[in-house]
Amino acid sequence: MKGKEINGQIIKNLAFNGDVVIGNSLIDMYAKWKQSMNLFEKMRVFGIKPNSVTFTTVLASCSHSGLVDDGWRIFESMRSNYRVEPMVGHYACMVDFLGHLGYLKEALELIDKMPEQRAPSVWGALLGACRMHNNVDMGEIAAYRLFELEPKNPINYVALCGIYDSVDRLDGVLRIRSRMRELRKASVA
Repeated sequence: MKGKEINGQIIKNLAFNGDVVIGNSLIDMYAKWKQSMNLFEKMRVFGIKPNSVTFTTVLASCSHSGLVDDGWRIFESMRSNYRVEPMVGHYACMVDFLGHLGYLKEALELIDKMPEQRAPSVWGALLGACRMHNNVDMGEIAAYRLFELEPKNPINYVALCGIYDSVDRLDGVLRIRSRMRELRKASVA
């Protein structure tokens, strides 16, 4: 594979010393495999300071690979080791990561610790995970937060309706459909 050859040449040749763009490109190339963790560690050993994009890519890699402990460790290291303040995208990645693996409670706790909780992407990640796991209680929390933030976004209503439908909660399905009809009428008027 040409990518691995290029990676080997770059690691051998310290001429790229500190080039974050090259490091990010390599991590992105490996983003769906565990090798990205190895590359991230090599960057650290060579003294290349990861930036915000690096962390997003590595967290996504941990998510794809199901590496919960590594994902947490890297997320926690952003502030403490690298003085990189986690942004909304990092939180959304972690919430998506935790939620898809079934750690819904931990995902909600992470959102509660966020400095800015008005990020639709974070709540949307939690809602998507709740739909995947048919979790009505947490799905309602995420959906109603999204209804406040994005009152006209039909995807949020459809997602909650899907959760209700998956657990045979016809009352919830009817209530959300009614609310959607009201919103449609209000937007037409």
